[in-house]
Amino acid sequence: MASLHVLSEASLTQAALAYGAWAVFVSVMLESTGLPVPSESILIAVAVLAAGGGPHAPALPTVILAAVAGAVLGDNLGYAIGRGAGRAILARYGPQIGLGPPRQRLGHYLFLRYGGRIVIVARFVSVLRTAVSLLAGTTHMPWPRFLACNASGAIAWASLVGGGAYLLGERVRAWSWPASLALLVIAAACLIAGAVLLKRRERQLQAQADRVLSRPPAAAG
Repeated sequence: MASLHVLSEASLTQAALAYGAWAVFVSVMLESTGLPVPSESILIAVAVLAAGGGPHAPALPTVILAAVAGAVLGDNLGYAIGRGAGRAILARYGPQIGLGPPRQRLGHYLFLRYGGRIVIVARFVSVLRTAVSLLAGTTHMPWPRFLACNASGAIAWASLVGGGAYLLGERVRAWSWPASLALLVIAAACLIAGAVLLKRRERQLQAQADRVLSRPPAAAG
């Protein structure tokens, strides 16, 4: 599975240039199903490509629609797999896709604590984005509620990430080279800082999950 991630990163630019919105749709669908594909990076690359214009550049609404469709379809496939054979699949393949026992406990804890809200938030967090549909199916979250939260999160994520990348691409083209470089450096710094904060928060939540789920169930009164 790690080789899939490396291969996808290596061919990111080529996929974006060659397939445009189709690259977004397929990558988002695969990641939403549970495979470690860098769909957010592909969405950003294709949205920036759309900002550049040109005869082969896709329109931004098409890019966003492709991301939403891929997310909804992939997440529902992942939910169905999780509902049918999720525990067996996670037990056998979980560590290979970054969902070892600790992260599975974290996912179950988040569902217990936040319910449907975690499905919306998960779309913006790479680790959760891959795992949430499988975990929702495994925990038997009601499908209508999952579908509504999933669609809401997909629309918000695709619009904010795709639209933000499009605007960034326009600014880079419009500004002088030094200003564009400074903007890219600031954007990269923000992404790195966000990743560090999310990793720290993940460790905190993991500790809470291990503590809560390790407690013996309360005796029936």
